[in-house]
Amino acid sequence: MPSLLLHPSDPCWIPGAGDRFSDLLEKLGLIDTTLKAGRSGDFQAGEQFINLIMFLGCSPRVALEPGEADEGQTACHLQYHLYPEVTFLSAAKRPQVRCPGCRAPAGEVDTSSHVQSVTCARCGQTVQVHALDWRRAAGFGRFFLEIGGVYPHEAVPSEKLLDSLREHSGGAWQYFYTG
Repeated sequence: MPSLLLHPSDPCWIPGAGDRFSDLLEKLGLIDTTLKAGRSGDFQAGEQFINLIMFLGCSPRVALEPGEADEGQTACHLQYHLYPEVTFLSAAKRPQVRCPGCRAPAGEVDTSSHVQSVTCARCGQTVQVHALDWRRAAGFGRFFLEIGGVYPHEAVPSEKLLDSLREHSGGAWQYFYTG
């Protein structure tokens, strides 16, 4: 299923004990906690969803409720994913990973550990694997916010949403696409 996934830049960050992350998303209007979209922890889009997830193009057809989805389309819904250890998630086809400094291709990268370092053959910069430019097709983390029903590069999170997530978690957030 196509999805937009948001995750903290710090791959180890997870909501703390007692952190009601869903309260933040409900207050923003991204989710509606009174309407479950199916499975436990799966939420329907809230009243501000369209303002917080900005769809690109002239007039996109966005289904926000299951009954609105066209044949072959999935209604937008949100779900958390929490992993016991830092996990690598990616699109089916992994991109040509690049150095964040000079943009040179990084070559084959072992994704088994996010703290592993890679040194760029062109500029000599050394970065951890999770800090490479995965070109919006992969990310490392323990906590992911999945927005299902979004095709790759069809929508982007708004600055308001990214700023709110940053303020809540104390660090920047990134996003990528699957599907």
